[in-house]
Amino acid sequence: MNRLSGCDVAADVVLRLRGVDGRELRVGRIPAGTLRTELDLGGLPAAVYVVELTVEGLTLTQRLVVQ
Repeated sequence: MNRLSGCDVAADVVLRLRGVDGRELRVGRIPAGTLRTELDLGGLPAAVYVVELTVEGLTLTQRLVVQ
């Protein structure tokens, strides 16, 4: 099992990329047990984005700057 914020995680993680205005630009699923993944940023203009990782009702949000 993975550990996320101190909780055992045995479920897929939903990854969302949003603009700072909240629009959902990309969405994907990370299979349970995956420790690393890549996010294709091709075609995105230089800007600030928000990455959300959601699993079992918990959401981790991180700001992402594309230059």
